[in-house]
Formats: sequence, C-alpha cells, structure tokens
Amino acid sequence: MATPAPAAAGSDPLIGALIGAIRIHARLGAGAMGVVYRGRHEVLNRAVAVKVLGAVHGDAERARQRFLREGQAAAKVSHPHVVQVLEAGFWNGQPYLVMELVNGHSLGRLLDVLAERAGKPVGLPAEQVVRLATGIALGLHAIHQAGIVHRDIKPDNILVAEDRTPKIADLGLAKEVAAPEELRLTGTGMVVGTPLYCAPEAISDPQSIGPAADIYSFGVTLFHMLSGRPPFQGDHAYSVMRAHIEDRPPPLRALAPETPPWLVELVEWCLEKDPRRRPTALQVAEALAQGRVRRGLRRAGLVAVAAAGLAASALGAAVAWWALRAPPSSAAVVAPSATLRLESPYSELRVRVAGGPWQPVPEAGLALPPGRHRLEVRSEQPGPWRRWQGDCELVAGGTAVLAVDLVEVPVPELRLAMPGSGMLYVAGEAVGLESAFSVARAGRWPLARWEGPLWRTRTWEVDEQGQARLVAEATLPQPDGEARWKRSDRDGRPLPPHHIVCWWEAERIRREAGLLEPPGWQEQALRPAQPALRLRLDLVEAILARLAPVAAPPDRSAALGFSAGLKQPLWYRDGRGQLAVLGGSSGITSGALVVVPAPR
Repeated sequence: MATPAPAAAGSDPLIGALIGAIRIHARLGAGAMGVVYRGRHEVLNRAVAVKVLGAVHGDAERARQRFLREGQAAAKVSHPHVVQVLEAGFWNGQPYLVMELVNGHSLGRLLDVLAERAGKPVGLPAEQVVRLATGIALGLHAIHQAGIVHRDIKPDNILVAEDRTPKIADLGLAKEVAAPEELRLTGTGMVVGTPLYCAPEAISDPQSIGPAADIYSFGVTLFHMLSGRPPFQGDHAYSVMRAHIEDRPPPLRALAPETPPWLVELVEWCLEKDPRRRPTALQVAEALAQGRVRRGLRRAGLVAVAAAGLAASALGAAVAWWALRAPPSSAAVVAPSATLRLESPYSELRVRVAGGPWQPVPEAGLALPPGRHRLEVRSEQPGPWRRWQGDCELVAGGTAVLAVDLVEVPVPELRLAMPGSGMLYVAGEAVGLESAFSVARAGRWPLARWEGPLWRTRTWEVDEQGQARLVAEATLPQPDGEARWKRSDRDGRPLPPHHIVCWWEAERIRREAGLLEPPGWQEQALRPAQPALRLRLDLVEAILARLAPVAAPPDRSAALGFSAGLKQPLWYRDGRGQLAVLGGSSGITSGALVVVPAPR
C-alpha cells in the first residue's frame, strides 16, 4: 500500500478524534475497503494503524461484513510475516480495525519506483527476491494453516519494513476454506482478486478456489519481482483473464536473464494451470531456502524467518537505496530447518528466540535453523505469568523435545484498583469485598464487579519490574470474560472454563427473586467469597435464569470433576435436561452450583 503524506488536520474530521482508546494523528492512505490512519493507543501507549471503512457505494451491509471479515480472518493468524490485527470495533456506526504499525512501503510501490527510475520495467536482484519471497511464502503457509485463502496476493498487498522483511496485508477478500457460503459477500460467481494476478480457477469457477489459487497469485508476484512486470498484460481485464486461462507465460529468462534456472522452475511450478499440480506454500518456502526445486516433495519442516511490519511512512530517497543496495550475503541463504517441541503443563505458551519477537508456540513445533539457541518461554494465561529461559541445541532435519519448568515471577506487592462495591472477582474467582486486589507476582489480572445489572471489568498487567498498567476496561450486560471464567487451578494447570457460584452472588440473586433462605444460610455470610452450599432447586433455577444466556449448568461428566474438587454435592443437568444433584444420597435435594459457558 503506497503511503502518501499525512493529511492536514482540517481536511479530515477523524484527525484528532478518539476512536476507542486510540487518538488519530494522521491519514496514511486509502484503498478499496477503507482509509488507514496512524494513531496512538492511549492505554497501551503504542503507535498503531487504524483502518476505517470508507464511503460505500451500493450494498452498505455487505461492505460492512466484508470489512469486518478482514479483521476476523487476520486475527486468526499470528505470524511475523502477516499483518496482525489487534482489535476491532465500531465508532459512530463505522467498523474499524486496529493493526500493528511499523515504517515501510508496499512491494508494489518499491517495484514502481525502480521502474520510474530506470524508465522501463526493472526487477529486483534474484538474491533479494529469494529473501523476500521466503518470508512471503511462510506467511502464506500460516494463513493456509489457519484454514484461510487470501484470494488477493499481489505486490500491493505485500508490505516491506525498513529492515527489508515482508509481511502479507489486506485480507479483505479472504475466506475460510470450510466456509464457502462467505462467497456471497463478493457475489456468487464473481471473479475475486486482481486480474493481473488472478488464478485461472478464480476466473472460471470462483466458488471452487482454495489455497492453490494463492500459490498461483504468488507465482505471478514472483514473476513481477524478477522481471519488473506481470506475465500477462493487456488493454482490458478480459484479455488478461483469458490469458491466465489459455496462454503460457512468456519465458522468464528472456525478461530477466540473470534468474537462476531453479528459480525459473519454481515460478513455472507456481504458475501451473491445474491447481492440483502447484506446490504448497511450505514447499515454496523450502525450495527458496534450499536453492533448488524438488517437485512432489512433501515435508513438514519450516525455515527460520525475521519479523516485518505494516507500511506507514512517506516514500523518499530511502526507497531507492533499499531496492538497489545488495543485502548482506548471509541474508540470501536460509539455513535448513530443525523442529523444537516444548512440553509444559501450562497453557497459552509464547516463546522468544535470541531476544527476538514473542510468538505463539505452534502445535507442530517451532521451526529453527540447526545450532544452539537461547530461548525464553512464558505462559500468559490470566493470573500470574510463569517464565523459563535456557539454551537448546538443534540438529538439521531433527526434532528435539524440551521440557520447560516455568516459574512465577515475584514483584513487590502492589494494589490493583477496581471501583465499586460488592464482591470482587479476579481471573474467575471470588476473592472478597475489598476495593482493590493485592498482587506480588507479575501477570495479567482481570478484575470485575457487578454494578447493578451490569458487569464491569478492568484488566491490569504487572510487568517483571513490578509496574502495573491498565490495559482494558469493559462493561457487559452479563458476567462474562476472563474475570468471570476460571481456566486454571492454583498451580496454573489448565481447567475447563467454569465459575463457582459464591455465597454473596447467590444471596444477591435470592433477594432479587424474593426466595426463602436455605437452612443455615446466614452462617455462610461470614465467608461470602466461599462457594454457596445447600442451594435448593428454586434458588438454583433463579440463579440460572439470571445468568442466562451466558452461563449454564454442567453435564454429568463435567460435574463429576467439579464435585470431586469441591468435595461437595453439585447440581448438574442430566441427559433429559432436568436439574439433579450429584455426589449425595438419593434424599439430598441441595448442593453447590458450578456454571460453565453456555453454547453460543
């Protein structure tokens, strides 16, 4: 995406506006689906890009759905070569997306600058193409692994950071492979994508396209990067699309004689007319890393890559310097891969290699070059964070399994405020009636209270230096979210999400419903944060009615585990949909209550 100079404040009403927690500072550019601004997240204190849906001609609701789908698709992918969507929402009825932001330019603009300076189409040196294309292929692999087809891979949708690392952007046309009904958002039978880079099947049968269509578009992009022009050109879209279906691309080496034969073969492989004959994104990445093409090869390895970011600065002399200056020789070849699997009883693991960016731990393992690596691992589930750091040695083509013993990070005690009165809930547990919560460990601490009919939440993060910052606030119509659902035990090991109804909560609902007190009820008032015991059927039904549709009773299988942990009889819903008590004699008609998230 080209980045024009920021607009003057008086020419755009959004400049200076507060969208959620983000103050808008400058307009960066506009595309088919919206306008992009530079902003600063005032809570997180970081620069971000904000994309707002632009003026809509035609079906406004369809445009809104397509726009929000971009955020939903991108949010499913967390990879250093895919632009990360941080949050989404509505401002004055307009949907917006908040994305990461770093300085850089689109690959399309960089290629345009080269052509403008030379006065003719000019490609990049092959070693630079290999370096950029490796990152693009790995980002595309991550998109496909998430079950998504991008459908508009082209140079304008590849962003290149100032350190010359690429990132795939603009999933506005993306669709989930398992959700073909989403094609209705672009029109049944309508060609999707850009004609210059469109796969044959996206033209002849748009409803059948899959990941292989992205590979074809990537092949066209590789052709453009090497030769300075796409393989098929014409006076109008029809002639270009017909060429994609019927014609062979011109010989690449006739346009770019310095291109290595193996790279020519890779481009031709990607441009196969039959989608079944094309490589996967992972095969492309490995061919680029190894400098050779082995058709038919199926492997599960990955290559190491560096992170890149969203384009966000004005184009200047540095663009030509970037495009013409040869990269260090060590960057032209990517080492063979090895696989590292991490074993830990904790959830939400993230890993950092040699001080690089934090990233999620893939289920299939982390792909790294062979050799010795310094690792940091952390668990970021709600509550105290746990950390580990150490070294590991990897062998090319091998798989190593590393057990990591994560430990909590102590900090000086501090108090996290939660305004209001009544029971305070922290990470799924009722903790007391105080106005703040004391912590002495680094972590993410979601707090909440009931305020009348509403559920008000605050999420604090305490870093390893003991500094606390408020990262989120919300008001919900029903108790929900991280402050409501307990997801781990006291040792941090994962549990099914659940909430134990405490005495204070049950008493609040009992009074609202005007029900009689169960036997011994006021004795429990001395420990209002403890589980409410001896709940009768009428009170259980009132609690469930108050918490619907967010919460529901567990089934018998789940109730067995919860009852064992509480060491109390427990209400559950049986196979006939009736409420029953588990863990007591047939005469028992009361028990504790645990609720779980209701199906949505």
